Amino acid sequence: MKPLSLLYSLCLGLFLTWHAQASESCKIINSFSGLIFDAGAFVGATDMEAHLDRALTYGVEKAVLFPHPDAQGGNHPIELEETFPDLVVRGNAPWSNASAVIWPEPISKSMFGHLETELARFPDRNYLLGHVSRFNLKTLERWLKTYPNLWIGFGKPEIDQMVENCGQGALSKLMRAASNRVVFASYGKAEGWENYKWTIRKLKKLAEYLSPTEADALLFKNAEELYKLSVNAP
Repeated sequence: MKPLSLLYSLCLGLFLTWHAQASESCKIINSFSGLIFDAGAFVGATDMEAHLDRALTYGVEKAVLFPHPDAQGGNHPIELEETFPDLVVRGNAPWSNASAVIWPEPISKSMFGHLETELARFPDRNYLLGHVSRFNLKTLERWLKTYPNLWIGFGKPEIDQMVENCGQGALSKLMRAASNRVVFASYGKAEGWENYKWTIRKLKKLAEYLSPTEADALLFKNAEELYKLSVNAP
């Protein structure tokens, strides 16, 4: 074996060992066995029926789906709601029985400041901002304290970070800044649905590092409050 290849293998081995030890060192304080409410996801362009069938086996009982321009026939929220009436909730107009929630996407960092104007101008409208780790967390923490109509969604990037930090760290601080307005929102799209199984597994792992109250709030209770829907199928 070449020296560089050997060095790479040794470094990789050390990293994997450290990663495994770090994961094992997290203190488990909870055991989550409830149902999951995915409060916000873009549909994928194809195969949504198969993705949603699998989601049910993972313990997801409600999923709020937003449209995506690349979606093909049969993969739109309104059609999927007809196929999965107990699981799928349309996140766009015409609204389902759920309360209306605005998902300000697509949004870039340059558009971020405009959202604060919207939050202040329309205090009676609820806004759900997903994939929050791409933004300045201190700004979001300030907004959560200032605007009670702002809700935030944790998806795969945020869940991965929190699991790595045993449920602690900057995102944990953000979550606790407004613990009743933080939801699981997978964000969806093609890649999100392809990795959905692993996202749910990580989410359940994160629940082990949170108190029962915090875990239930993140995985379903806050979403129930946001959309005024029970996670349980009618």
